[in-house]
Formats: sequence, C-alpha cells, structure tokens
Amino acid sequence: MTPITNLTPTTQLLYIMLIVLMYCYFAISLQTIAKKLGDTEVSWSAWVPVANLYLLCRLGRKPWWWLLLLVVPTLIFPHPLTLGLSSAVAVIIWMEIARRRGKPFWIALLLLLPVINLFVPGYIAFVDNTNNPTTLPINR
Repeated sequence: MTPITNLTPTTQLLYIMLIVLMYCYFAISLQTIAKKLGDTEVSWSAWVPVANLYLLCRLGRKPWWWLLLLVVPTLIFPHPLTLGLSSAVAVIIWMEIARRRGKPFWIALLLLLPVINLFVPGYIAFVDNTNNPTTLPINR
C-alpha cells in the first residue's frame, strides 16, 4: 500500500475527507443507536475517540474492561491473530446491540465482510422494527 505522503495533495485531501466522512457516519449511527436504546445521557460520547468504544461496550451490555479487549491486543502485538481477537470481540458486542434493536444477531457477522461492513451500523441505527418492543426507548 502506498503511504499517504507519496500521493498528490489532491488525493491526500480526498483521502482525509473520506476518513472524516466515515468517522461522522459511524458517530451519527452510534449516537442514534444510543438514543433509541434510551442511553441519551452519554450519546454525545459517540463523537469522542475511545469514549465511543466505551459507549459501544455499554450499548452491548458488556463490562468496561471489554474496551481493553477491543484495543489492547492490536496495540501491544499487531498481528493478524490479535486483529482477529479484536474483531471477534467487536462482533460479539454488535450482536448484542443488534439484538437490543430487534435485529437478527447474525447481522453483526456482516462486519467481517469488506464493504458490506460499512452499512451495518447504519442499518442497526436507522431501520426500525415497529412490531418489536425491544426497539422502543427506555424513557417512553
């Protein structure tokens, strides 16, 4: 893969804009999920790096130390196996979030597929199941 410094300034700018757009999409999706699940007091943390991972764990009803399972293995020992561990933890968390939103748990497995994984947070956040009471906010 070509380092970003070897690209033209225009390509660098487009690359950075794409990263910012993807971050905003993920943050909006996570904030929307938090609000729909009734976790409105900390939904703003979807915009804060690392705090958004804590929010993810919270929405998935996992203890705070699962945040360490998401981050530490890849940072300490960057290897495909540790990336796999972090990915597996993320899928387990997203399975619970999908279940809480009334979606089938297997939707979270789509996070392992390139390109399709970009649509999963938006689907969980913005597609409502009106006949499932688990999709209703806690504060009715």
